[in-house]
Amino acid sequence: VTAGLLPILCGVIAAILFWRIASEIASKTGSRWIALGVLATLGVAQLYFGYIESYPLASVAILAYLWLGLRRARGADHPIWVAAALGIAVPFHLASAVLAPSFLYLLLREKRPWLERAALALVPAVIAGGLLVLMGYPPSRWFGAFHIAARAVESGHGAGDLARPYALFSLDHAWDVLNAIFLAMPVPALLLLTAMAGRAGAGGATERGKAWDDPAAIFLGIAALPGFLLAAALVLPVPPAQDWDLRGTLLIPLAVLGIKLGFSIPKLPMRGARGAGLALLGAGMLLSFVLVNANEEAGVHRFETLIGPGARITAYGRAYGNELLAAYDVDRKDFARAAVHAQRALEAEPTNPRYWIKKGAALYELGRYDEAIPILEEGIRRGPARDDGYYDLGNCLARKRRYPEAVANYREAIRLGNARPDYLNNLGVALYYSGDTDSARVLWTEVVQRWPWYTLGRRSLLKHFGSAAADSAAVTSARG
Repeated sequence: VTAGLLPILCGVIAAILFWRIASEIASKTGSRWIALGVLATLGVAQLYFGYIESYPLASVAILAYLWLGLRRARGADHPIWVAAALGIAVPFHLASAVLAPSFLYLLLREKRPWLERAALALVPAVIAGGLLVLMGYPPSRWFGAFHIAARAVESGHGAGDLARPYALFSLDHAWDVLNAIFLAMPVPALLLLTAMAGRAGAGGATERGKAWDDPAAIFLGIAALPGFLLAAALVLPVPPAQDWDLRGTLLIPLAVLGIKLGFSIPKLPMRGARGAGLALLGAGMLLSFVLVNANEEAGVHRFETLIGPGARITAYGRAYGNELLAAYDVDRKDFARAAVHAQRALEAEPTNPRYWIKKGAALYELGRYDEAIPILEEGIRRGPARDDGYYDLGNCLARKRRYPEAVANYREAIRLGNARPDYLNNLGVALYYSGDTDSARVLWTEVVQRWPWYTLGRRSLLKHFGSAAADSAAVTSARG
């Protein structure tokens, strides 16, 4: 709940920036309000409905850059401000670097000495690099991020479970791109197409040239093109409706460009009934996007549809999506559904040990120990470094009263993972019923002393060694 307040705060800041951008786009008050309505109903506005991710921050930073860039395009402010805005945007998401050509365009228009412009060109890089280092993201990791992005646009990169069911240059992928546009910017896309069609049919080359001779429109065009190309070239292992946040963020400059051009069509003022209709159309599409997640049941149903059996997505996308649903089921203590989703993840990506272990853990919670044991053993065979696999297997073996085997698995879980109260406590249980009561008492005492909030350790001492042992461990913990 606390984290959810941050994107809402971003929405408040975005609303202010929307008004500022609308004021740059439209000269008359009535048109400004309509432009504000279209901007505020962009599909990416769903980022501000409690969406806990980095994208709300990144989108606000991009909007701030576009606003300052529009101001600079008409000669307002010092270019240092738009340079700083770009430098701040990049650390929120490295994809913001696609805005760099539009900043260079603004610098080329400057009537300043070349040396000063060269110094200004370095400002975004210096600010972005400094902030990334302060955030614990050194240069050695930057290239890894760009390598991942490069793999996402390379043809044929998706081997095995990452392979898309269709190619980059295909009708299916084109539908993916259109889907992203319809989700992120439906009304601006309509305005953009209208403006392009109108200007293509303008009365003469001179008139068409004047229509495009606008520094603000050129700035937005240069800002929008790289983001659109990147969004179109990305071949991600999940569908656009599942990964709409990245593509939507990349399309923000294109959305602003569409509104700018749509509000500049000669003899077609965007105000009155026409403008109100556009704003209402945007609101209807945004609400359909937002209200599909209006409650948990609707959100889960939407997500299951996206990754369901008929969805044309990668094996990775199907497995990862079902893993998320399995984690959600576990949080709700619905272990029967968790087992179903874990099985679907396993079927999609059987080589991943994590899914074997998740299924085994769900079966354990359902009391189906005989089924869980071979599943967990296979998960350990495929991923011998996973401590949770040994721990879950130890739990199953303990329930089957195979205590010596459980002890061995608990010890391996502790060796591979950090010292955890549940690992040590359950090892104590297995040792006690194996006959090693002294070791069990030592372990439970350690658990009470190190993790006084973990009540199972005290209850184990109290049950098997009486209140004196439990109280003694508690007093030692309090003194420590």
